[in-house]
Amino acid sequence: MYVSNNIVEGYYLPGLKEGLIFAINDEAGLELMKLKYSRTDKAVLPSENIGGREFLLNNGFVEASIGTRMIMGKDIDYKLDRMYSRIGGNFG
Repeated sequence: MYVSNNIVEGYYLPGLKEGLIFAINDEAGLELMKLKYSRTDKAVLPSENIGGREFLLNNGFVEASIGTRMIMGKDIDYKLDRMYSRIGGNFG
């Protein structure tokens, strides 16, 4: 967890498939990304997360492919700009 002023601003779940990271701001998200990406060289982020993508590009990652998020029915507001790492290709 990333905590500032006794408020949880982000979390990293390393044991959940690829290691989900969600944060309410770039400061929290980028600090959690530093932790995760010190141990792995695979990253997948939504295009909406500009700060996270810039962090990866500035730290030696290259954009390899762009996927398409599929939905069926009514879309859910996922706040993809706050997702700093996904669970896996089959979910988030």
